[in-house]
Amino acid sequence: MEPSCTEQRRPSPGPSYFGMDVSELLRTITRLDARALRTERIHAKLEQEHRATQAALKQATDELDQVSRLAEIFYDLTLRLVDHMLGERRANGNGQDRESANAILDAVLKEVEKREPESESGSIHENSAATGASAAETDS
Repeated sequence: MEPSCTEQRRPSPGPSYFGMDVSELLRTITRLDARALRTERIHAKLEQEHRATQAALKQATDELDQVSRLAEIFYDLTLRLVDHMLGERRANGNGQDRESANAILDAVLKEVEKREPESESGSIHENSAATGASAAETDS
């Protein structure tokens, strides 16, 4: 019951079994291995850069949150300060409540005009002149 030798034998790979000789196959495998190694290094470098970018994004987001909280605090503080200043003016009882409020608003308006570009400050100036004229009409 021995199998026949001709049935079990397959042709052994010879020097040109894959259409190339062994030295060409080894060179191809070496090139592919080198490419795979370069690809792995590039991939590792990109992963490291991605982690660094994510860390920088997280830090920038945290800083932005802190800045927005500070802006809210400053906004609340300025509102309280204006309320306090107006309260002090009313407590003096000089009858200058309206004039002190206009003085504070004019000071704030001047600061805003300094910060805005020329094109926008003209329209604000016109609005403030109209507001001042209407305030003068109501005083008389």
